[in-house]
Amino acid sequence: MMQHSSVAIAITAAAGLRSAAETIICYQKQRFRGSWVTGPGLSRYELGLQTKEAAVHSLVEICAAGEALAAMAFETTRMLDQLQEAGRQPEPTPLVPDLASKTDDAIAGGTAKLNNLATVFGMACELFRTRTGSRQMREAVNLLGGSGVLEDGPGLIGYKWAMSQLEGALGVSEPIQQFRLANAMTTEVFLVEFRRWKLDLQTIARSQTSAGAQWLATAMEMWLLTLYRLCPQVAAGDAGSNRRNIVHFGVEFELADILCSLLASRSQILDTVDLQRTRLWNRNVEAEQPEVVNLLSQLCYVQVGTATAEVVRVCAYLVHSYALSAARKQDWLDEFNVLQAQLSACHAESCLAKERAAELLTKIEIPGGLDCA
Repeated sequence: MMQHSSVAIAITAAAGLRSAAETIICYQKQRFRGSWVTGPGLSRYELGLQTKEAAVHSLVEICAAGEALAAMAFETTRMLDQLQEAGRQPEPTPLVPDLASKTDDAIAGGTAKLNNLATVFGMACELFRTRTGSRQMREAVNLLGGSGVLEDGPGLIGYKWAMSQLEGALGVSEPIQQFRLANAMTTEVFLVEFRRWKLDLQTIARSQTSAGAQWLATAMEMWLLTLYRLCPQVAAGDAGSNRRNIVHFGVEFELADILCSLLASRSQILDTVDLQRTRLWNRNVEAEQPEVVNLLSQLCYVQVGTATAEVVRVCAYLVHSYALSAARKQDWLDEFNVLQAQLSACHAESCLAKERAAELLTKIEIPGGLDCA
């Protein structure tokens, strides 16, 4: 029940970010309309505040965060639905007793794995909403003048930001969220699935380069390398041997924070790739919205750039704080430095994608003006 409620709140926060983007577009475009110094045909009249690069780039980051949060929340919902369906299905009764026991073990193992993944995603949704979602909603308020109240608009953005702060204060505190997520993410069941997701992203990157799947796979590999080296496996037979051993206090909190961004970017890329495949099979999608898929792909790249920047910053800090200070020789640091150099090239591509997404956003016209909320 708590997982369902946290996912529902995450979906509400994602909807708030999406609606905030719509209001911001209306506000930015109509900011200088009605002035005697401008008129139709002038860039100041047609684009308004969107002539300023910083305003549009901030809007792109809000849109990217909202899409990532929505994608991760809906993927968590699908996992919870599968768990609910698995609980309702009747158990098979094969004629052979040995086959019956093997079938029961397989069903129990699949349900346990799905339950672990749903737990991790549910906690990641809650933590990502508390940190990134609330911060981006505050940025949306700043883009509307600092209070979220407009002269000719309903001014619901400030109310939504206040509600996000209230939900964070009344809900579970961030340290408890980080602690729970750290315990769930260090199980071998999740780590095995996490490695498979990395390979899937590398496969997607061969055909979908604009979504940033290759960079995200590299960031996931750096996250795994940091976790494996700083949190070694517990010896077999010890209590809790299915989890990693957290040697340094605070490491699991830092890794849990950046895991949320990685999972959100992965869900966003998968949704975008699925939409691209739908466009190939259904030409009506491309005929109705020719730039939607392109915009979502650029937003994926922007969010991947944000996630990889956090991964590089946190993992480099942890490695140089704990691994280099140890007396033993660290022969895996060369591999870490190679990954860090590879991810440095992602920042340039992410900035270019942000510019492309900003150009696409300036072409959007919202009918009805500032009546949207």
